[in-house]
Amino acid sequence: MTNNSNKNQNTHTKTCLPDTFLIHKKAGELKNCRFVEKPEDIPAFLTEEKWGEDAEGKPVKLEPAVTVLENGNVHMIAVEGPAERIFPFFLKWEKTKKLAYGYGSWPKDDGYATLDVINGRCYDKAASDDEMPRYLACRLVCPVPLHFGLKKSLSIRNNHVWVKTSWGEEREHQIPDDNSCEAVLVEYGDGGINILTLSEESAFEYYVEIDGHDVGRLVDLI
Repeated sequence: MTNNSNKNQNTHTKTCLPDTFLIHKKAGELKNCRFVEKPEDIPAFLTEEKWGEDAEGKPVKLEPAVTVLENGNVHMIAVEGPAERIFPFFLKWEKTKKLAYGYGSWPKDDGYATLDVINGRCYDKAASDDEMPRYLACRLVCPVPLHFGLKKSLSIRNNHVWVKTSWGEEREHQIPDDNSCEAVLVEYGDGGINILTLSEESAFEYYVEIDGHDVGRLVDLI
């Protein structure tokens, strides 16, 4: 199928999605997740030293996806913003072209409620896809659908959406001015919201559900 055909197909599909819809993941092992109790549990490729170049071509040390700070806290950086946690916690990561280091990482704070741990590896507690949690979502466009627009944790400034998550961190994403969509807003069980960037690997794990039926992968339908 040509690129033009893909564009036409995606444009047609967009009109089929409601303003808000449910998304969920498939049950199974989270291969990009580990339960980390000490620095040695963090995958080495997230902390190893890497070098790049600045605008003048001079070598610069890149900020790792994960850094264990002198105070023992763990600093993580993802496309949507940074986070900091103390051991133990659930650590997730993904490859990304938007960060010079090549990986982004973040904590999965609901891991204790949603995951089982076997030798540090993480598995969904749900036995089937039907038992996986559903989250309300919407395209990150202007205007933001009313349900999300009324959230006190969300603000729009200078064509950027800013979200303060329920766990206290701030996320930001630009709203494209050509009616395209590069991210979705997601509401979690506690009523808090976050930003999911569609170009990142984690977005490919989600499926859209309408009227109780899966209609396809999120990234294919937006």
